Amino acid sequence: MGILFPSSGVYVCHKKNAMKKQLLLLMLFAGSLLAFTGCKKDDDASIEGSWKLAKYESKYYENNELIDEESEDVSNSNWVVTLVISGNKWTAKETNGEQTYTSTGTYVLSGNKLTVNEDDDSEDDVYTVQTLTDNSLVLYSEDIEVEDGVTGKEVYVETYVRQ
Repeated sequence: MGILFPSSGVYVCHKKNAMKKQLLLLMLFAGSLLAFTGCKKDDDASIEGSWKLAKYESKYYENNELIDEESEDVSNSNWVVTLVISGNKWTAKETNGEQTYTSTGTYVLSGNKLTVNEDDDSEDDVYTVQTLTDNSLVLYSEDIEVEDGVTGKEVYVETYVRQ
């Protein structure tokens, strides 16, 4: 849209600014298309694969008061936990540098709810999948017990990286 006085040069200047705006909008639109098509959606990430525990966090509450907390980056320690998920089965191997423990079981992933059953345990464990990308898996769980009028709650966050 220009001004009605083209001989003054104002129209040409305004027309150039309009063209610059259109070019800028076109470049922004093209750039956003590239940005969105170049990245894989988190929804497309699969839980199946081999995962290594990188960080472990736990908190213990009594009657909603934080009593104890622990956070450990285990990516470079002797304690190694590897989780392999395939089909509806999982295998976990835990080693402390001296001994290795292996657990197996089945799982069901529904939305962000991961229900895990260990082969030698009849009770299911339920995790919330907080993050699932091509390279990262973050699981959240909590256990609540009431004893002698005290409500104890343990919260766990496990961060895995894909191997």
